[in-house]
Amino acid sequence: LKPTLNLCVQALFPSRSSSHVVPVPGSGSLYPRWASLECLRCAVMEGDDLKRELEELVGIPRTQQRLVMDALELQESELLVDILERCDNLSITIVVRSPEEAFWLGKMREAFFPQDLLRNAPLEIRSNREVVMAAVRRHGHSLKLACDELRDDSEIVLLAVQQTGAALAYASEDVRADRGVVLAAVRQQGCALQYAAKELCDDREVVLAAVTCQSQALRYASLKLRGDAEVVFAAAIRDGSALEHATEEVRSNRDLILAVVEKHGFALLYASSSLKSDWHVVLCAVAQDSTALKHAPESLRSNVEFMCLAVSENAFCLQYATRDLRSHRDVILEAVDHHSSVLQYASPELRNDHEVLHRASISVH
Repeated sequence: LKPTLNLCVQALFPSRSSSHVVPVPGSGSLYPRWASLECLRCAVMEGDDLKRELEELVGIPRTQQRLVMDALELQESELLVDILERCDNLSITIVVRSPEEAFWLGKMREAFFPQDLLRNAPLEIRSNREVVMAAVRRHGHSLKLACDELRDDSEIVLLAVQQTGAALAYASEDVRADRGVVLAAVRQQGCALQYAAKELCDDREVVLAAVTCQSQALRYASLKLRGDAEVVFAAAIRDGSALEHATEEVRSNRDLILAVVEKHGFALLYASSSLKSDWHVVLCAVAQDSTALKHAPESLRSNVEFMCLAVSENAFCLQYATRDLRSHRDVILEAVDHHSSVLQYASPELRNDHEVLHRASISVH
């Protein structure tokens, strides 16, 4: 860094057509002495701390200061050194806010419910870019209270969706087609995809980001991507019910369904009819969740050989066997060998059967 900075203090008054330069107060030796400290101390200051320093130096309240370098504004939590690295010109311009704007900004930053404050603010304040930015940083849904011009501002919408992705609903049509803004929205809240432009619902990267964040966002993807095995898997491996929104072709993909039901047994509900009759698929599902068996066809639930395998994987599958099989000794014995409490699902006769009772009594559970 260079040892000194040139400081230009500029006051911008909204009521005037042009700005004028306000001279830095104090003696000529005061400013160079402060500037010489820049590399040693001020460069590692955050924006808010630097504003406090400047308030003491030039007398401008920090709430009224905007620090600009080469058209880049130093934010309150940003280090000066970070912005200096991106600038060719090492002069800071202090753009002075009007007292009214500074007052509303202060209130917005401190308000417990910034949305209520903005809702009751005058129209000119709800049309003020900085005030609205301060509001949406803390409450994204406040975007709906902004004027049309600001809801068409990509930077403001980006701040809103980073706070809550669903704020994308209040953005203009053009901004809802802005890929960067939509990506930020769906990474924060996957189902914000429903507010994105149609073409972005067919964008693989955008949809993958959405379903990775929130599996149910798959329902808002294009038909093409709801038929993409990788996209569907990314959604369903986190929430098996996302399979409901996949195409029939994907729900017939045996490898995909096997991977999903091994983690979410109930997802067998959304598998194709042929896979619901696939012994291996169903056994994988019931091993994870016995309730998955109720989604299997009766032809399996009434099959003695299959049910013996099912209860050996998960004894509680017995409750979904057909009535006839709950009276079948071999099925009941296999079930109680694995968990004694499933005896309650057996027929009344077998619940009082001596051999069944004995096997249940010595079960490990």
